[in-house]
Amino acid sequence: MGQYTPNKNLYMADPIEDAKQTFNVKTMLNDNFEKIDTSLGQLDTDLAALKTGTLPSTAGSVTDTHIGDRAVDQALTPTGNTGKYTQFLSWFANMIKSITGKANWWEKPVKTLQQLSDEKANLSGATFTGTIQSNHTYAFVSKYPNRLSWVMHHQTEGNALVFAPSGTVNGEDWNWDRGVQIYDNGSMRIGSETFHHTGNHNSTGDPHTQYLRRYTENLSDNADINTLPTDVGNRMYDVYKGKNRPPGGHDFIYLTSMKHSRDPLRWEFQIANDFHGFGMFTRVKTSTGWQPWKLPGSHRLKIAKWTKDTAKGVYKEVQYKRPNDTVYMRTLLSNPDANGNYQTMKYEYYDEAGTTVTTTETWSLKYDTDGEVYEMNPV
Repeated sequence: MGQYTPNKNLYMADPIEDAKQTFNVKTMLNDNFEKIDTSLGQLDTDLAALKTGTLPSTAGSVTDTHIGDRAVDQALTPTGNTGKYTQFLSWFANMIKSITGKANWWEKPVKTLQQLSDEKANLSGATFTGTIQSNHTYAFVSKYPNRLSWVMHHQTEGNALVFAPSGTVNGEDWNWDRGVQIYDNGSMRIGSETFHHTGNHNSTGDPHTQYLRRYTENLSDNADINTLPTDVGNRMYDVYKGKNRPPGGHDFIYLTSMKHSRDPLRWEFQIANDFHGFGMFTRVKTSTGWQPWKLPGSHRLKIAKWTKDTAKGVYKEVQYKRPNDTVYMRTLLSNPDANGNYQTMKYEYYDEAGTTVTTTETWSLKYDTDGEVYEMNPV
């Protein structure tokens, strides 16, 4: 039996089988001629169209009419860079829909990309003309490289605003015990300690004794300034002829007392300003009791020098006297080394009469190669 050609479907006789049959003009000739004629007719039509420009024959000459309508599928997700024409159109529609956030790719977005760019806040700094609102309890977190972080936290249970640091560098382990809390009643706290409230600190009934009062208290005449009120904090007093006041006949003094918060009975620092212009005196109370009054500047003291070492050009003894000529302090140099440099200096502080030493301080001296003192250490 014969076979058919793959392109035009023309019949080809089998030389053995068909030879046994009567020759069929229609099958062997006419049907094949008709197929060839139809194919050649279409070829003539296409060639004519090319000559007249009806069919696209150059790059870019394919028009929408040639392509026809195409239906995109906006649900088709892009998978790569290769695909059919309609497939690419569907991918584009899918991406546009994803960017705009609309239900369909052809719907207009709420804002264009240019509008969003114009209205965005610059990360390096921006000015906001409206109200900035946060509905989160941790409304703002500030971080700086290699530093503790800070948070602004709006408490939900107490309606307080808290500013607190982190416990670690660049962390978010907030240390609330070190945070500053601001309450809606006007009070403020650090940790569990209140440091501001809506009242004032002027009245004698003010419970906040750790604060410096806004006025000066008058002590009674001849009051002992060694036994001031023992509450914690700083106080200021007007003193007249107070007991244990600075020596030298200073009747009127202005006294500032500062007590240590942990042990106000043991640790206290006092500053006494003399109204007669004799100077400002200071003293410290420690676990061993009160130290003697000292003149920090000593600018009102007379200086008398004794026993000069002419080789070194220094006085081994210097006396400092009060305006009433009583000795306030004496310095003594001793213990010279092989170069004659004195390695020890002693400070002797005297009582009000200037005759009895009440306190002694000893310091060791170190010298450089030029014989100048470069270091002093208490002994």
